[in-house]
Amino acid sequence: MNFLLIQSLKSPSEKLLSEVFGKNKKIILNNRLNLFVSENNINDCFFEDKDIAGYVMGYARSYLLNSSDSINHNLFTGKEISNKKWPLNDDFTGSFSMLTYCKKSQQISISNDCIGYHPIYYFIKNDELIISSSLILTGAILGESTDEIGVTEKLISGEFCTFGKRTTVNNVSSLLPGEAIFINYSNFFEIDNKYDNTLYNGIIDKSTKSIAEDVSALLSKEIDICLLNKNTSVAVSGGLDSRIILGHLPSSKKVNCVTYGDSDFYETKIAKKCAKKINGNFSSYGIYEYEFPSKKILKDYILKTEATGLQCWVPIIEGVKKTYFNEPFLIGDISDSLTGKHYDFIKGRMSKIYVFLKYTILFRKIPFKLNTNEAFNNWKKEKSDFYISKLKNLNYDFNLETAKISLQNDLNEIFERISAHNVKYYEQLNELFSVYTHARFPMAKQLIITKKKFLPQAPIMSLGMMRFSTKINPNEKILFKLLDEILNLDKMKKFSNIPTAQIPFIPYKFSRIIKLPIWAIRSLFDQILIKRQMRLKNPKARNRLLKSINWVEAYNQKDGLKNISDYFENDFLGLRERCMKTFNMRSQMKSWPLSTIDLISMAAMNIEQELISELKDLK
Repeated sequence: MNFLLIQSLKSPSEKLLSEVFGKNKKIILNNRLNLFVSENNINDCFFEDKDIAGYVMGYARSYLLNSSDSINHNLFTGKEISNKKWPLNDDFTGSFSMLTYCKKSQQISISNDCIGYHPIYYFIKNDELIISSSLILTGAILGESTDEIGVTEKLISGEFCTFGKRTTVNNVSSLLPGEAIFINYSNFFEIDNKYDNTLYNGIIDKSTKSIAEDVSALLSKEIDICLLNKNTSVAVSGGLDSRIILGHLPSSKKVNCVTYGDSDFYETKIAKKCAKKINGNFSSYGIYEYEFPSKKILKDYILKTEATGLQCWVPIIEGVKKTYFNEPFLIGDISDSLTGKHYDFIKGRMSKIYVFLKYTILFRKIPFKLNTNEAFNNWKKEKSDFYISKLKNLNYDFNLETAKISLQNDLNEIFERISAHNVKYYEQLNELFSVYTHARFPMAKQLIITKKKFLPQAPIMSLGMMRFSTKINPNEKILFKLLDEILNLDKMKKFSNIPTAQIPFIPYKFSRIIKLPIWAIRSLFDQILIKRQMRLKNPKARNRLLKSINWVEAYNQKDGLKNISDYFENDFLGLRERCMKTFNMRSQMKSWPLSTIDLISMAAMNIEQELISELKDLK
């Protein structure tokens, strides 16, 4: 699932393309413009007829078509976008980024849905045009240097993301969420930008049960049109997201369920029970081997996917013995669009208990604040001040004043996208900001990384689902109220009898009056056991009430220290000392290793620059 569109004197060599794409195909669009596409997923991603050619990452569908051929849907949707009918109306759906080229007008368009989980990068300058799914390939062709502001933003964001159009390669930009760019190729690259501003378009005030029924009907419809009669693989867990996917799959489909974690982990056992409910095949894969893999393995994943960070997906990909490039791989709700998780007043354990006792148990509605101009401006200032203060404390070589100006400009691009939507409540501002940062970058990586062997798709985060879910009254989402009601529907009851990893021992269908105290007790015991393990300095000591991932063990795998040292063999970004110190502190249990995401993300940033430097010689 990779492409490159290029008009440049710096045309890439076949060796360079093979390094990044593997086997690839060249499509000559005109005497100066060439499109290169990976042969992986080519039947579902590349499309062409006498009028247009294009490429889609993810999937794009139209309800107007009675077709089970993804190419027909891609062509129909691509022509709609090429004709500048943006945003797409409700006859279309999907979770996608797309490139189109109109053969008659020579107009190029690049677009992504209202979130934009699949990145598209572009460079337009003078007589040069490069558009690609790969930042590394783009940087190598151009020979551009590192964008230090982009690196700085990744280090302070808390999500290892950049803001706005910024990337970590100078002069290379990425599409904004919901953006479509139309490039008039025949008129000196004249550019027109349009935006999808259709999220939060009103508030649905219906009963929770009625909303749950609507969500369920829509999700079934979305999954059907996503799969187009194909069998599928599904990432399952001990939580709710994946079982909601499982409950809405067509009953006639063959389903391969996979999860990460040892077979005796409580969460793995829960995932297996969920898979059994649909008679799906089930496989689990231990995670520790690939938390700090050899540099060769990590480098290959960075080059082929640019989506490393959440390493727990690697053992699944490595463990699967064959490729499934033509079979959809479905994943749960990484945007948290149905959960209401990202309202600030329910972030911590105590705040959730407080909201439950004050509002939920007494059937009161939470008094959300209206999003006025004054409130929005105050919110923007608080966000800006927060990140600028992190700049001041960052131990990295950069010009503070230049960084502050650039950071504010980049944040403003995100603020403008948020402002363009009709966000009714103040608390929803953080929800949308989280979608544009947390969901769109680190969480999306767990979808994108699977393209190494699968065809990753996300119907629960489709255009149709996101437009609907953002209209749901936030009171219906708080503390999983809506998800509880969805699990009570007839088609989901077989899953509601199964506990979750977070609320163990009892069926999930039990009342929240019972579930919340059990969750709180389980969480409290976990904290006590973690502190005990740290005090004992014993990597093998029990650190969870129920057997689960032991992050200390991940930091004490054979060759872990050597591998992280190898990642920074060429210290392009000056992060070696920081990462080595953090690794040693965690492996020696002087600080708690919550996960490996931060170290792997910084290693990936460094290796990306290393790859760009190495691949420049192949161009």
